[in-house]
Amino acid sequence: MHTKCVVDGNFTKPHKSMLRLYLLLTGGMVCSFAIFYFFGIRPLTEYLYNTNENKITYNLSKASMAFDYIVDRQKQLALQIASRTVIRNKQIDYLENKITKEELVEHSQSKLADSVQASKEVLGVSRYDNTGAFLFSAGKPVPETAIQACMHSDAKDDVGVFLLKADSASQAFLYCSKITENNFGLVGYDVLLMSDHDFHNLINKNDILVVYFH
Repeated sequence: MHTKCVVDGNFTKPHKSMLRLYLLLTGGMVCSFAIFYFFGIRPLTEYLYNTNENKITYNLSKASMAFDYIVDRQKQLALQIASRTVIRNKQIDYLENKITKEELVEHSQSKLADSVQASKEVLGVSRYDNTGAFLFSAGKPVPETAIQACMHSDAKDDVGVFLLKADSASQAFLYCSKITENNFGLVGYDVLLMSDHDFHNLINKNDILVVYFH
């Protein structure tokens, strides 16, 4: 037995109306989303991105200037220690065989120690002669291998102090200061351990990462 199902032509009209309504609502939602995205979210995203980019660039530039200032200040401090006339002249007397090494150390080591104690940034200084031979030191010991890096550096003669490397083990910076005298020439070298306390404060304050020199 077969049953025929006859669909009245009027029966499909409600379905067509619902489909049109559905398409209309869907199209409206898509248009609303597009308007909201292109005129709302997208401009806001670009604004926030540009604002943060400018802020990051400004903070990095500011931190870089502060970093350079600390390095320059420590360089000047190293130059001041190396330029002490009394110690330098006594060292020249030693190099000219006018006094013994023991007399040089007795006269100069305490004065070098005063320079270390006068600054919280200077942890230690080691003094070498113009051949790289160790003479005396004050404060924390400086790795003797540092003088080799100093002597073989390609720094120009008019650069008295330059950053050698970061010593992560002792949390300090190494500086090499050439000691010269106009008539005598190269008198010797100072190798200094400088505290990195100010550098860490700078990093923590600006929430940045600083790559130490090696």
